[in-house]
Amino acid sequence: MSKSGGGSRNPWILILLLVAGSLVGSLLGQLLGSYMPFLRSLQADVRLIPRAFELADVLSITFGFAFRLNIATVVGMALAVWVYRKI
Repeated sequence: MSKSGGGSRNPWILILLLVAGSLVGSLLGQLLGSYMPFLRSLQADVRLIPRAFELADVLSITFGFAFRLNIATVVGMALAVWVYRKI
């Protein structure tokens, strides 16, 4: 079947594929890092400093985010985008 313009793709599928690709890439980077040290040597950390919100000693919510990128993670995410474009 042919696709009609590609505008009908669900963006949630892309998000799911990106998360899966980054997880698989990170896992492979950790497993293969002892055999190929360049996979671990090139890393970048993206962090959002945790912020706390407290409401009268009843409710406390803390928001934070950390993401560690390495070569294998970027390759996994690129493969996820490639798979998304193929489906």
